[in-house]
Amino acid sequence: MRTLNAFYFSGTGNTRYVTRCLCRKLSVKFRTSVYDITDKADFSALLKEADIILLAYPIYGSAPPIPMCQFVRRYGADIACKEVIIVVTQYLFSGDGASSLGRTVEKLGVM
Repeated sequence: MRTLNAFYFSGTGNTRYVTRCLCRKLSVKFRTSVYDITDKADFSALLKEADIILLAYPIYGSAPPIPMCQFVRRYGADIACKEVIIVVTQYLFSGDGASSLGRTVEKLGVM
């Protein structure tokens, strides 16, 4: 069974809730684990062991929040060449928030 590790940022808890629910559903097909990127941890090993990486965050001002951008930049080498799923939560208008981080991840060589 393939491993899917989900990494989220959630300012209010909504994205945490969505990520956990989604991973519960995906656990039928994958070994899933969920991690809060604001935890003071080194996520390198967890990213390397994953077959699929899920990144989840809310839209802040039509863009990804700073903590998620910092996470992707910090762990870019561990994310590169992985399958990546980006999940974005929003209230009304997302602007370019999902494709913005998607372009950043593509630059890392993600498939």
